[in-house]
Amino acid sequence: MNKNQRKYERRLPTGNVYAALRSNYEKVGKCINLSPGGLAFEYISVKNESADFFQIDIFKVGEVFHLHNLPCKIVYDIQLPPARDGIESLKHSHNRRCGVKFDTMTEEGNVQLELFLESHTQAD
Repeated sequence: MNKNQRKYERRLPTGNVYAALRSNYEKVGKCINLSPGGLAFEYISVKNESADFFQIDIFKVGEVFHLHNLPCKIVYDIQLPPARDGIESLKHSHNRRCGVKFDTMTEEGNVQLELFLESHTQAD
């Protein structure tokens, strides 16, 4: 998809921003980009199972700011090519990228997300 066709501008996280899909945090990874419409993050999976998740948390390591239980829907969850070099024990794991779309949020949720985007991201 062309950058100009997107409804929302993608923003790059500043620092260590992570996303965690709810249900015992089975998928937790570093955010690649965020917008008012959703986010993408990369994570390491040792299982190859797919589950439905309907809520996500966003947080920045070392910060108090933490967004809880944002309603979402997984748009894609793809396996990434293996790294050419790296830690031997991780060769049996799967690097994946997951994209989620935010579902209808409360007004408070939208305000908190907008504050998070302003404070912890920069333009792409």
